[in-house]
Amino acid sequence: GGVFVLGTAPGVSSPELPAALVLSGNSPNPFAGETVISFGTPAAGRATLRVYDMAGRLVRTLTDGDLPAAQHSVVWDGRDQSGSEVGTGVYFCRLESAGQSISHKLVRVL
Repeated sequence: GGVFVLGTAPGVSSPELPAALVLSGNSPNPFAGETVISFGTPAAGRATLRVYDMAGRLVRTLTDGDLPAAQHSVVWDGRDQSGSEVGTGVYFCRLESAGQSISHKLVRVL
């Protein structure tokens, strides 16, 4: 529990909501162990964030469900759906929501 206030008042600030679907990328990039992928959804609703390899094969689904309108971040530990570590190479994360999609390149080094 807690008190949450949206709006402006002395000492109170509200987080900025993204005006459009945005995939800010990942940090660090390139990465060895894990990386944080940041994105924003302008409206509440279903969103998916998936990682694909260079051949377009699904490597891992990081998010698949309803999210509020907000800035979000997800940690990818460099593992596939079965929990195995993926190899060095270029991967793509794809964010889909409200009929829109955005992709970003990730580079994994070991």
